[in-house]
Amino acid sequence: MRPIPGVGYWAALLVCATLLLISPVASSLHILHLSVPKWVQNGTEDSVVLDCVYNVNREDQHLVIKWFLNDDPQPIYQWIPELNKRFVSNRLKDRINMDYSLTNGNSFTKFRALNLVRPTTELSGRYSCHVMSLAGQDSESKLMTVYAPPKRFDFTYERVSAHVTNLSCEADGVFPQPTLFLYQSSGRDAVSRPVASAPARMVAPTPAEGAAGYHVRLTYALDSRTLDVSGHVEYVFECVLAIPETNYRQQRRLEFEPGRLVSSASRLRTVDILLRVLTGVFALMDLA
Repeated sequence: MRPIPGVGYWAALLVCATLLLISPVASSLHILHLSVPKWVQNGTEDSVVLDCVYNVNREDQHLVIKWFLNDDPQPIYQWIPELNKRFVSNRLKDRINMDYSLTNGNSFTKFRALNLVRPTTELSGRYSCHVMSLAGQDSESKLMTVYAPPKRFDFTYERVSAHVTNLSCEADGVFPQPTLFLYQSSGRDAVSRPVASAPARMVAPTPAEGAAGYHVRLTYALDSRTLDVSGHVEYVFECVLAIPETNYRQQRRLEFEPGRLVSSASRLRTVDILLRVLTGVFALMDLA
């Protein structure tokens, strides 16, 4: 007589059957690829496309595609294919091209992508694509940085004493928040070495100029007594401005020989002493 399967057998069989039934449904809808430009220079592109590539089958009824920007809980764009309805938020109603569609798209994919018109710095941020249906849901996000190069970038120096020279590196109108780095090298160095860095602060925009971006300034007091003045070694100081999340770098250089600076400083002190002596002589002549 064949033994009757126990309760454990039927429980295991029920679990397996349930997994077989729900697995295709749970995994039917997912994002295959999210295409978002890593960086775009402010105001230089006519438009950019952000695409959300997903798979879809007959089980994915009531499909909805939503795009979000940063932490805003309201979608900036939504498409419901079965209802043939699309929505764009007031925030971006003039920045999303609603006439754009995928050339190879079908009724469930043709309006899934975002076509952002003339991207500027206010469109910089993290974009998230959410796809959902009765069968499942999935989401992915990527950062797009819309950066603005500096409107002004200067690297200057000022002698403040016989041995000290102030190096000043300054930039305005940068976005997003940049960082300045100062490097020093000489003819004897194989590589430059960092000597200072500075973060930036946000500058409030003015009505006349529009968005002002960030202002950043780095100063460094260079003491010539710490440098080699014996062999006419040329020193190079390089100020580098870097914008995070991009490959943007810009640099300014100052070159000088400390021996010449010391000599010129000595001459300045000599002239100053001579002027003091002459002033004293003239004062005595006036008293006489």
